[in-house]
Amino acid sequence: MIDMDCSEMLRRRIGARVRALRAGNGLTQLQLAGRSGISRPSIANVEAGRQNVGLRQLCRLAKALGVRVEDLLVADNALRQAQDDGVSKPQDDMSSREEVSGATT
Repeated sequence: MIDMDCSEMLRRRIGARVRALRAGNGLTQLQLAGRSGISRPSIANVEAGRQNVGLRQLCRLAKALGVRVEDLLVADNALRQAQDDGVSKPQDDMSSREEVSGATT
């Protein structure tokens, strides 16, 4: 078994997710590059797990692929399981934040 550090594991996981989502959307690396504003060689390096991905790049990739940033960090089977279990994405309205923080108005 290969001993991978956390950053290498995340690079590989993100790369695999980007590749799977890109292919699932019928996009080439060049098309994804155009949509995201990230160069095609960088897309190739991300997909291969060779390049660190900054927050700005994660946001651009997620938007270009039509998913949430969190979806790029979760393996396919974990994402499917969360959807099957009825886990929904967090709400962005003020009432949900108040409930979480325990604040009242």
